Amino acid sequence: MRKLVIVNGPNNNFYGIRNKGQYGNQLYADLIEELKEYGASIGFAVDAFQNNGEGAMIDY
Repeated sequence: MRKLVIVNGPNNNFYGIRNKGQYGNQLYADLIEELKEYGASIGFAVDAFQNNGEGAMIDY
């Protein structure tokens, strides 16, 4: 199975929590779960990483 890695930066963890008029009502965790399910349906293992610090993203 092929692997797809999604790396998200600062404040993406606030989707569905903050500024719902701008970012929508869907929680970040729900979005990631949808991506994992869709990825699996087309043959991808999806791994997601989110961090509010740039250094952690670079290290990942």
